[in-house]
Amino acid sequence: MLERIIFTSTGGGDFSFFFLRARSIKDHRYKLGKTLENGSFILNNDEFSGEKDCLCTCYEEYELVEYLKEYLNLYDFEVIMSENINVKNKIFIKDSDIIVYGKIK
Repeated sequence: MLERIIFTSTGGGDFSFFFLRARSIKDHRYKLGKTLENGSFILNNDEFSGEKDCLCTCYEEYELVEYLKEYLNLYDFEVIMSENINVKNKIFIKDSDIIVYGKIK
């Protein structure tokens, strides 16, 4: 995953609070480079975002949520889609992120 922010803290019980921000397949970086076996790719064709040659994994919303539910026991969660347009060197760059916050056991 190109951009990963995970936050957990004790919720005062048998769970932890959880936060994750990941790239959506709607992001301009999606498939903008050499594809790897696991569906991720190396951004060797990204001249605009400043992330050239970085590893990037993009998800569909349902796919990311299912992974988190299966592997981290995510529950009581919210999903937010964040889409922005950034301008760099007079080039418009679409950022599309999936934000998940909730609880894990």
